[in-house]
Amino acid sequence: GMGWRLQLALLAGLAAALPSGAWVPQLPPCMGPRARGGPGGLSRAGQGGLVRCAMAATPLAGGQLYLDQAAAMARRGEQERAWLEPLSAELIAPVLSAKAKKKSAAAGSAGGGFGKAAPKQTQSAADVLAPLLAGVLQKEGVVRVDGALSPATAKAALEYVLAERSASLARVADGSARAQDCFGVELERGGGLRHDLLLPLAPLAQPLAELLGTGGSLGGLMKEACGADALLYELCALVTEPGSPRQNIHPDTPFQANAPLLCAFIALQDVTLAMGPTTFISRSHKEEQSKIFAAPGGGRDALLAAAASSFATLKAGDAVVFDSRLLHAGTANLLEGGATRAILNVSFRNVKADKPIGYKGSLRPGYEPQALEASGRPPLTLSAFLGGDNGSNAAENGSKGAAVDLAPFGDGSRS
Repeated sequence: GMGWRLQLALLAGLAAALPSGAWVPQLPPCMGPRARGGPGGLSRAGQGGLVRCAMAATPLAGGQLYLDQAAAMARRGEQERAWLEPLSAELIAPVLSAKAKKKSAAAGSAGGGFGKAAPKQTQSAADVLAPLLAGVLQKEGVVRVDGALSPATAKAALEYVLAERSASLARVADGSARAQDCFGVELERGGGLRHDLLLPLAPLAQPLAELLGTGGSLGGLMKEACGADALLYELCALVTEPGSPRQNIHPDTPFQANAPLLCAFIALQDVTLAMGPTTFISRSHKEEQSKIFAAPGGGRDALLAAAASSFATLKAGDAVVFDSRLLHAGTANLLEGGATRAILNVSFRNVKADKPIGYKGSLRPGYEPQALEASGRPPLTLSAFLGGDNGSNAAENGSKGAAVDLAPFGDGSRS
């Protein structure tokens, strides 16, 4: 994708940027072409110093040039970690004002008082808070939403994702499926430590309903941020294993006036520091910061050295929504204390952004607009997820995210 190619181009000449004796591991093909799952470097310090990532000796498609670039990226990742860590803190959800809390509580309550009928609720609590959260997202470039999925739904989704990963790997291994139809990252560059698993819609009906359906936790926010006609651009699970290295700081897309993509990362299990949470540099999605980061010279280093970053350690079901222009990076999933980390990624293309994205999204080929049109099916827009209530009003009865029927869209396989 754009972010991966951009990192390689920018870092190809950085092999000598750090002292030749810098502590750098030998890298395997752990870096995929997508920016968010790409290169790392060394692990976080803070728990007994640096801990090495797993680095298997696997043949690389790019030869010595690729090895040199990967080593430069590792050194760069360690330098960025050293710059960012002193001013890093946990990303927290917005603190609501007393007025916002009262309005949200009123929307979430169906009680009408003694002897009175319960008033008809026209908005869920999540919908009431959507403009506030969208304002934070616009200003900061990232916003955290706790409890976006119920713990039970997150657990069930995790079990499905891990089973589907195993099944997809088996299909690719026996030749019954192509890697690019199952994964958004080339398997030979994954090193077995990271997978960008493309997902079908129907098995995810419940989590998608809780996130985007009537009264869902993120539907109103996404509608405010990118419009009801925003196209689904990515539906995948980002799964890393202990040993998966740190990325370099990057945006997913180059700067343009409006956010090209709005990306939701939802934790399917608790994400601790040792498991490689994503770190974000708030307000770095603005034009001035984007120009500094993209320009040659020392401006980028100065920007990162002074930046206050936030890491998204999460509980199962918590979500982070961010602007694709924002600077961010996945940190290392450590061998010591790390564990399998699965993140559900649901991203939509902003209707206001009219310039190219720069990379193909991690989406099953059958869900792409051209494929849906060819099969006589409507495009997968945000509105397809927002309206379903299956005869019930989620805001009235207190439930969250009644499901939409996703079966007509099929499993997304290439026809």
